[in-house]
Amino acid sequence: TMLCAPHISQMAAVEALSGPDDDVTAMVADYDRRRRVFVKGLREIGLDCPEPGGAFYAFPSIRSSGMDSATFAEELLHAEGVAVVPGSVFGPSGEGHVRCSYATALPLLEEALTRYEEHVRALEATRQDAYGSLKEQLRSLATTNAELQRETGQLATALRAPNVRGRWGEITLHRVVELAGLTEHCDYGEQVTVEGQAG
Repeated sequence: TMLCAPHISQMAAVEALSGPDDDVTAMVADYDRRRRVFVKGLREIGLDCPEPGGAFYAFPSIRSSGMDSATFAEELLHAEGVAVVPGSVFGPSGEGHVRCSYATALPLLEEALTRYEEHVRALEATRQDAYGSLKEQLRSLATTNAELQRETGQLATALRAPNVRGRWGEITLHRVVELAGLTEHCDYGEQVTVEGQAG
């Protein structure tokens, strides 16, 4: 028994190889247009993206998000319904990137870019809020530190002078310990003020 490709498939292959290339030329031009629109859109969002030289995939860097590629891809899918492939699946050099296919209709690519931008903007807003909170905490720490240094200086001065030792020094010590957040770690007993020759 002999098997061969069906006659109709052979005829289709001959026609594909010998026929006009108008459809191929049109598709190449269309993919080129999609590539240019998509890469330009990614760059306008603020993502570094090299110009693809083959196939129909863009490989933008998502390092500015501060996320690894798997987390970024998962969050983009859940938040915006846009599927990308984490760059990490292509090896260590792919980490910090995602692979995006532009093998679909131009309106769908434009919609994906809009959603992509919304996701990147939301990540940036979250990061700005976190930085704002961190800056406020740092300001508060700086203020507390300055207050602690002032109180410590006053305590040191007070403890050097015999006439102001005792209760005032004890109160100041309590305040310094409180400012330092060490109250629960201190174990000291109340001192009795002793009147001496110098007062």
